[in-house]
Amino acid sequence: MVEVIARTEGEITDEQLELLFLSLKDPVSDVRVAACEAIRSLVKSMPAKWIESKILPQVCKQVDSKIYQERITAVMAVFYMCTTAEGSAVEGGVPALAIAALDTGLKDAIANVRFATARFVQDMTKNGCSKQMEGLRATLDSMSEDKDEDVTYFASAAVAEISK
Repeated sequence: MVEVIARTEGEITDEQLELLFLSLKDPVSDVRVAACEAIRSLVKSMPAKWIESKILPQVCKQVDSKIYQERITAVMAVFYMCTTAEGSAVEGGVPALAIAALDTGLKDAIANVRFATARFVQDMTKNGCSKQMEGLRATLDSMSEDKDEDVTYFASAAVAEISK
């Protein structure tokens, strides 16, 4: 995807975006991860306002998918979008829409989605987004009583990272 954009001098078509969004829903995990990597590369090469208007809303919609793997992928894409080696990839840190998607992931009915989201919140905090992640502390605190021990572990780890 990134190579295609480079060949077209930074222009990306609606069809190319649709292909990217379809890749986020692919049944094959490696394809979904590659789509998240493509998003991270786009974030590095496209203006933040473009990412926030063209990519972020579509990714955040996916957090409501009926398929739990797609919900995990949406949270992963938010993580990839908001953190790069250079820090936050979007202007002003983590947008409210991304925080809302993370909060939805933390409250998901499926334990795998909850602990994956808590893990991403922890990693985002380590990558300089601690102020924005503070808003998720109450949800993370309530997860300490979750039935799933992986959820409680990753939620506690995320809270500990936010508290540093």
